[in-house]
Amino acid sequence: MGYGTKRIKHSAAHARHSGRVEREAFVNSVNGIVWEVALPAWTFTFVSPQAERILGYPLEHWFADTNFWSNHLHPEDRWVLERLRSLVTGECDDRRLEFRMIAADNRIVWFRDLVTVDVSDHGPAFMGGVLFDVTQHKKEEALHAGQMRVLETIAGSAPLPGVLTSIVELIEPQSDGLFCSILLLKEDGKHVTHGAAPNLPEAYIKAIDGAPIGPKAGSCGTAMFRRKHAGRRQLFRTRAMSLARLQCTTRSREVPGRRRLI
Repeated sequence: MGYGTKRIKHSAAHARHSGRVEREAFVNSVNGIVWEVALPAWTFTFVSPQAERILGYPLEHWFADTNFWSNHLHPEDRWVLERLRSLVTGECDDRRLEFRMIAADNRIVWFRDLVTVDVSDHGPAFMGGVLFDVTQHKKEEALHAGQMRVLETIAGSAPLPGVLTSIVELIEPQSDGLFCSILLLKEDGKHVTHGAAPNLPEAYIKAIDGAPIGPKAGSCGTAMFRRKHAGRRQLFRTRAMSLARLQCTTRSREVPGRRRLI
């Protein structure tokens, strides 16, 4: 009898261990962040290791910071918090979410999430989901839409500034933290003139408009002078460029993920 009891206990323990191993293998095979929070505390009880690879934050930050989710959501996507609360209260049944989070290196990461709510006898007990990184897909969508806008702008015989602006708006979303500017060469062949820079501060535009081209005249001025591509290391070589960099860095703090200038 005692031997039989031991065998039953051993089998149960083995089954639990096998279940944990299978769950861990499944979680590690998912190319996304598997997460779970306890309700109503809204504290994380599980976050898969892929979270650190995708967003860059150590796993312990997810558990230690009770406001981790809200602190790292994109400012324009804070509606997600209200949607999650609505799912718990039953006011909403749309469990598919698409939103952005700010990674540790200030990258903007797009996620698609399918949320589930586990209910006990006393009400909602846990909420969980899988965050799939769809950033590349979103960039491809933005690229296609931007190409269409450029073509429509050209086909509509829009003035040159409008065409150049549409090109800048096509390029910027393709790289995190990117500011773009298009400069044209004046008819005198010696100075640049502003073409388009819809997201750069006026101080930058004024600082470089009319600047002379030359071997150390910023990326555009150098490229025009040499008549070939100039790398970004040529940027900000002049006093005007230094001023522009200061202005752009200041403004970039207001827009998560935007800290580079081309």
